[in-house]
Amino acid sequence: MKVVNKIMIGIAVLCLLLCGGILVFALNPDMTSSLAQKLYGNTVDMPPGTEETGEGQTSGNGNISVTLPNGMPGEMNGYVAPSMDQMQIPEDVSGRTGFTPVQPEEQQIPDQEAQNLKETLGSGETGEGLSFSAEEYPYYQMLSENQQSVYRQIYANAQNLTEKFAPEKTVSASDVKTAFEAVIGDHPEMFWLETGYSSKYLANGQCVEIDLKYNGTADDLESAKQRFDAAAQNLITGAASLDSNYEKEKYVHDALASAVTYDLTIEYVNAQADNGTSAMTASNFVSKKVDMICAIATPCAMAAYNATMNTDIPVIYTAVSDPVEAGLANEDGTPVGNITGTSDALAVDAQLKMIREVLPEAKTIGIIYTTSEANSISTIAEYKALAGNYGFEIVDSGVTAMSEVALAAADIASKVDCITNLTDNTVVSALQTVLDEANKAGIPVFGSEVEQVKAGCVASMGLEYIELGKQTGKMAARVLKGEAEASELNFEVISEPSLYVNFAAAEKINLELPENYKTDAYQSFDEIVVQ
Repeated sequence: MKVVNKIMIGIAVLCLLLCGGILVFALNPDMTSSLAQKLYGNTVDMPPGTEETGEGQTSGNGNISVTLPNGMPGEMNGYVAPSMDQMQIPEDVSGRTGFTPVQPEEQQIPDQEAQNLKETLGSGETGEGLSFSAEEYPYYQMLSENQQSVYRQIYANAQNLTEKFAPEKTVSASDVKTAFEAVIGDHPEMFWLETGYSSKYLANGQCVEIDLKYNGTADDLESAKQRFDAAAQNLITGAASLDSNYEKEKYVHDALASAVTYDLTIEYVNAQADNGTSAMTASNFVSKKVDMICAIATPCAMAAYNATMNTDIPVIYTAVSDPVEAGLANEDGTPVGNITGTSDALAVDAQLKMIREVLPEAKTIGIIYTTSEANSISTIAEYKALAGNYGFEIVDSGVTAMSEVALAAADIASKVDCITNLTDNTVVSALQTVLDEANKAGIPVFGSEVEQVKAGCVASMGLEYIELGKQTGKMAARVLKGEAEASELNFEVISEPSLYVNFAAAEKINLELPENYKTDAYQSFDEIVVQ
């Protein structure tokens, strides 16, 4: 027991001594600096008038003094670092870097294979004699001597489009990756060099082969370089007339950012008007960590919003008649979360006016809707509020699933003078069922958009959904490019409806349309096209 007590006392004394030493060094920076000099060397003494900011060392003349990783001191002459409150990044270029990280493919090989490579694989271009100044090529200056050797080799071999070569110095796979990243950082003009490469190394980590990869511009490199130089000269000419360096840099940055194109992989899934499928699809997209979910129609938009609520995945919706009623936007149009999009709110007043023109004697209008669709409920309320202005009464029938549409259509067709269709996802999916029952009763069905008219509805004061899609795409592009967050964009609408007419559908029930519809219609059809 006495032995244990002595051990515990000894440990306590050591801890007290250690804490005391830490306290002494913390209160005496000069002693800390002196110890660091003895242990590590390669430090830079701060001249008089220098302030240590925690982010670098600024000398009294406004220049920044740094100690490079290879132990060499360097100075960025003439540069005065701005304070953070002076830093301004224009919203239209913020986040648009186009950066592609280096992704090497590294393979460990046995010693015998490495010996064979040593006998057959040369060093290619060694880059001997090449020099890279600290001001123009800062990443090169941050490398060790062996890493700089690999840097020169990579640069020289890339200039000659050499694919495979052996490192001239003894370096690790990690050294090669560091050197390659430095080449990419220092030489954006080497546009033909891909940001991925391959390497082979031994069990001890020593790299024995480097394989560079080139893109399609390498097939006609001279021509590509000429185009590059011409583009660069245009940027230089455009920036030359600007006053400050900031304006010149911003001009070049904006020009490069506007020229960036984005490769998109789009995965389409049709929920088939099923809420369960919508929810499952949205959850699947979230599990794949997609960059964005685009949702068409209210059920899909609500499912996407619910699925992404605890993520940073933005949602862009379209064809949502009433985003406020659906809980996707506030009363002032601002988003409720990281979600925005476009609304296809129906022009109810214009639709009622058109129906009165076509059916001057009609008294009742039937509407079939899905009871779970918030947009449909709010649109019916608007119909009922405005119907009296045109001498109509609204008769509505609610369904909960597509299987109920046939019975509802047969029932309502026997009670009304016509039917007007909404953009209700479930009912639209069963449009031909509604049309069949209406045709049997000899009454017209009015659509809410052009595709419904093309499929057999008589007419519609509807929206141009291609334009709505373009408008939605522009909003999605802004978010993907980093120009804005979805949570910052109010939802948008297309305000002006257009007249669409199907003369074949009218003829099928012996309905005569107004003569002026032949010339006034934005688009008319002489046949029924069911897809």
